[in-house]
This record gives sequence, C-alpha cells and structure tokens, in this order.
Amino acid sequence: MDLRFSREQDELRATTRRFLERHAPEARLRELMSDPLGQDPVLWARLAGELGVVGVAVPEDHGGSGYGAVELGIVLEEFGRQLVCAPFFSTVVLAGSLLTLLDDPACGEHLSAIADGSLLATVAMPAALIAAASGGVLSAQAGSSSATAATAASRQRRITCPLSGAGSRCA
Repeated sequence: MDLRFSREQDELRATTRRFLERHAPEARLRELMSDPLGQDPVLWARLAGELGVVGVAVPEDHGGSGYGAVELGIVLEEFGRQLVCAPFFSTVVLAGSLLTLLDDPACGEHLSAIADGSLLATVAMPAALIAAASGGVLSAQAGSSSATAATAASRQRRITCPLSGAGSRCA
C-alpha cells in the first residue's frame, strides 16, 4: 500500500497554499474577526471560481472536481495553515457531504450551487436528535417525533432534507 501523495495531490496543495498566501493574508483575517459577517464574500467567490476548491468534494456531474477525502483533507489543511475565514467547513464538508449522500435530484441542484459558490450552507439538527445520540452515534427511528432532518441554510433559501426513510427528498 502506497501512502504517498500523488503528483496531482501535491500540486493541489501547492496551488492552494500559494493562492491563500496571496489572497488571505493574516491582516485580512484580523479585519474579518471584527466584521459582523466574519467572512469575505469576494474571497469565497475566488475560491469557487478561480481556485475551484469549493467544489473539491462535489461530484463532477454537479460541477465539482469529484475528488475524495484525501484531497478534501489537503484543502482543509491549507485553510487551517492560513487561518482562512470562510464557510468552507459548514458548506463543503458538512452540508456538501450530506447532500452527496442523499438520493434526490434537488440535492444535485444544491450541490451545483455549492460548487459554484452561490450557496452557503450548514447542517442543523433538532435538539431531540442530538439528545438521542449515544456513544457518538446518532440514533433516531424513521418517522419518529425527533423530526430527523438536516437543513442547509443560506440567506436566500432554506433546504430541508429528511435523513430517515427510503427515498429521502430535499424540499
């Protein structure tokens, strides 16, 4: 088993690092810490458009790069190295990963919007579901009163995707 990074993965790391060093300097981080929005929409648009890392884990048929966990980890490492103020973890890792798992055509539309940077999202879970967690594993029965759902939210729209039952649909 070869655990070394491929040439393409090394290039992804180098390109991401150079871009972030140039466009997300520490001085900008300090400015954003006191900004109510807490992130730079211009940087987000560049991360999606120029660099393409917002779609790193989004399937290619939805406008992303279609990479896996290793490439996502490389990008996350570089974001942490540079202390980037961006909704990357909530949008790409949490909401994007969840939407990728759901079997619904509407999820594809949302994934495309994540990949092109037009949708900022997160995952929200009802308190009843969180309280049902045991040993780090969330448990809830299909159709239970825990309202098992994940919500990807942005200023423009609210998307609710049930997590239980066959044929889960985003609305």
